[in-house]
Amino acid sequence: MKENYTSAVKLSLRLRMIADQVPYGSRMADIGSDHALLPVYLAQKGVVEHAIAGELNEGPFLAASKQVHQAGLEHIISVRHGDGLSVIRANEVDTIVIAGMGGSTMVSILEHGLLSLLGVDRLIVQPNVGEFLLREWFIQHNWFLQSEYMVEEDGLIYEILVAVPIDSGELKHRQSVLYKPIVLQDGFHVDNDLLKLMGPYLVREAGPTFKTKWLQEIGKREWIINNLSKSEQAESLDRKKQLESEIDSIQRTIDFV
Repeated sequence: MKENYTSAVKLSLRLRMIADQVPYGSRMADIGSDHALLPVYLAQKGVVEHAIAGELNEGPFLAASKQVHQAGLEHIISVRHGDGLSVIRANEVDTIVIAGMGGSTMVSILEHGLLSLLGVDRLIVQPNVGEFLLREWFIQHNWFLQSEYMVEEDGLIYEILVAVPIDSGELKHRQSVLYKPIVLQDGFHVDNDLLKLMGPYLVREAGPTFKTKWLQEIGKREWIINNLSKSEQAESLDRKKQLESEIDSIQRTIDFV
């Protein structure tokens, strides 16, 4: 495929890393595409054969339509107005990107669009929060977490998760290996739940960005604990204990990985 340089778009570091996960020759859908920057970029680079830019809200839908028109890419990119995966027909795309939303919103989109996932062999998600919810969803719906990446941009840290469907006979074994507890130097076990929270690949790689993120997460939990300490209600005390336990587990993990 030839590259199209008309009205070339530039992507943020976060979107470029997402773009790098889209295979050459894909038929992809970008859900919540906003200005359709990602599909336009991929079409201009000759990466995708066909793309769908899906957007629920009228303003971003019109902005995406304008972007595609100005780039002269209507023959490659279809801009569609609709909710979640409803803009996709079964077997229409092989790669789906959902980025820049909360994890719970993404899970809802996937749950309500299961039929649209027929024929899809790659999910690329970048939740702003609640990454563990996607990891749990992948496990429950027989998708294998193939890779994870972290990127820091403008003071914010993002996680990008890539999942693929694999044969059910192979899946159970590969899941068990991926989420096998890790025993650290001090004997502490990074268990299944902690790996789902922090990311099985990310824990094992444990680069500087990973440690920065989880120090920030500890700070957020300490702030919540400080507010909970003002209440004597049983629920608040239970939540406080849960968060204190999480902080201890996270701190021990980043100290020794």
